[in-house]
Amino acid sequence: MKTPTRLDIQGMRAVAVVLVILFHLPTALSLRGGFVGVDMFYVISGFVVTNMVIGSKEAGGALRSIGSFLRRRVMRLVPALSVVVIVTLLVSVLVAPSRELASVAKAGLAGEFFASNFYFVRNFDTYWSPEVLRSPFLHTWSLGVEFQVYLLFPLVFLGVFLAGRATRAALSAALLVTSVLAVISFLLFAWLLIGASAPISGFDPRALAFYTPVSRFWEFALGILPALLARRGLPFRRVPASVFVAAGWLLTVAGVVLSTAADTLNFAVVAACSGVAALIVAGIRQNPIRSVLAWRPLVWIGDRSYSIYLWHWPLLVFSLWLFPGNLIVAVGSVAVTVALSMLTFRFVEQRFRRSSTPRRALVPSAAFVASGAVVALSAIMIASAGWYLTPIPLSSVARPFADDGVRGSDVVNSLSGCTTEALRITCVNRVGAPTVVVIGDSLGYRSMPAVQLAAQEHGLNATMLWTGGCGIELASCPDFVYDYLDHTDVAALLISMNFDRASNRLNVTEAAAGDSAECPADTDVTSCAAHTEAVERFISAARPGLTDLERYTDHILMALPFPQQTQFVDACLSPPLAQRILGLQTVPALCAGTSQDWQVARQGGFPEAIRSVVEGDGSVTLWDPTDYLCADGWCPSVINDGERIVEDGVHWSPEAARFLYPEFSAYLDEVT
Repeated sequence: MKTPTRLDIQGMRAVAVVLVILFHLPTALSLRGGFVGVDMFYVISGFVVTNMVIGSKEAGGALRSIGSFLRRRVMRLVPALSVVVIVTLLVSVLVAPSRELASVAKAGLAGEFFASNFYFVRNFDTYWSPEVLRSPFLHTWSLGVEFQVYLLFPLVFLGVFLAGRATRAALSAALLVTSVLAVISFLLFAWLLIGASAPISGFDPRALAFYTPVSRFWEFALGILPALLARRGLPFRRVPASVFVAAGWLLTVAGVVLSTAADTLNFAVVAACSGVAALIVAGIRQNPIRSVLAWRPLVWIGDRSYSIYLWHWPLLVFSLWLFPGNLIVAVGSVAVTVALSMLTFRFVEQRFRRSSTPRRALVPSAAFVASGAVVALSAIMIASAGWYLTPIPLSSVARPFADDGVRGSDVVNSLSGCTTEALRITCVNRVGAPTVVVIGDSLGYRSMPAVQLAAQEHGLNATMLWTGGCGIELASCPDFVYDYLDHTDVAALLISMNFDRASNRLNVTEAAAGDSAECPADTDVTSCAAHTEAVERFISAARPGLTDLERYTDHILMALPFPQQTQFVDACLSPPLAQRILGLQTVPALCAGTSQDWQVARQGGFPEAIRSVVEGDGSVTLWDPTDYLCADGWCPSVINDGERIVEDGVHWSPEAARFLYPEFSAYLDEVT
């Protein structure tokens, strides 16, 4: 006898899948606590599968019943999953960044066999930044957990299977086993989440809490227990159904809100799962058709929720590969998800679900799996082929940039006679001549070759003082800066500073050294109190500092922070087949440069603070390098015939300093 479909359950599935999609959308649109939708799915799955196991048993003994259960699960999950895996792999061969195709294919192969949760277990932290994730199969981890838990179901229902029917004693045994396993599972989950302080066999304990079926079984149990109690007799019949409805919604919403605040796996999932269990009980107690969850649009989405879940993430990843940062395309991919899920539901899911011969249906299911495995293995072979890994020439996406005749070797060679010390570079071009002094951090260091070449041609000396974070706010500079200036004939001061640590970003070198930014990553620094305080400290120190500097010279060139870092775009570093073979240049601007908006966001409030400090001061010339270097919203990274201005994604190459030379030379024309 087939168990009738509960419309409110389908509505719950709709809510769960919508939450997951909202979580996976790019940051500007995402709901950071939406990941609890997967936890809600587990509770629903536990309830539905339990009803299926004990409500539609076949005669013929325990083994036949177990076999029938597993066959139906395979029919339910495998065909649609295989279709998505095959299509995603075929598209990935064309549009995936070539250096990532191998890992994509391996994840697809693992997903085809419901093992991707173990494939991804080492990469737990990346799951919480979906806007930068690259694998279109990341979401299949949840299917791996679900299928592996299904392998435990025969153990849970062993008494029912052996009894041949759902007797009261068999149900009591199933209740006991489920309760014991749920307690063990939850205790393990809690210990891995907050109790384990060291890696376990090299794995992050939180990753094990997130990805392993044993630590997730308690969520399924929250659905299994109401199903068993409904068969055996609910012990809380006197509690009004409305109480369960109110508690269910309150707990579910609280779970989402608290998870949004935590922005990672946390105990708020207990509230969300408990809320779903309460709503399930409410549906048992009253006519579920009256529930808001039985609303027809929700039921329609819930019926197709499995296909929607399967398609949404690959399409979002494709949009990230092809159109990074484009929110319109990301939202459009959700619309395409709905269309593809309708087709998959109609022609794949329903066809196999309605099969009256489950055993025969296993043959095409096996064919689906085999086809997916063949495509995955083929993709792995393509990913290792030399012709596939050969990149397109960067010159094809390079941005034209004015060439004033100064060669990179000219600026590098200009430093050949200079003396380099720990915090100072001294270049004596003419004995007794005034000195152009550069004060700054890594930006000053990177511009020093161009300054030295310009000083050399103007008959001046040049010195770079590495101040490690101070500029016109001279009071915070090391004492050796004052000592040097007091004993030097200063022709001009060139101040070039960066402020990454006081915003929310570190470069690769700083991060590797264990440095930390003052504001959390991926935040709007204008709303970060630490950044605001840093800007205020800078302003209060910079005004008297500027007065101090004017004692040494009335020629001060203050440079606003300028591009010394670049955005890594994998489609440029390892272009996909579609770019190299089909000639589709999808992101030439990103390949050739860095977004000016990205550069501005890195500096937060410092550029405007510098402007406010030097405004109206006749001794100071304010120079915004982006006015000179950047055009049409982009700052150069790859130029002319493929020459890289940023050599490692972190700093300007010394040769690239030649593009700063014209501005420094023009300023020294005024000084001399």
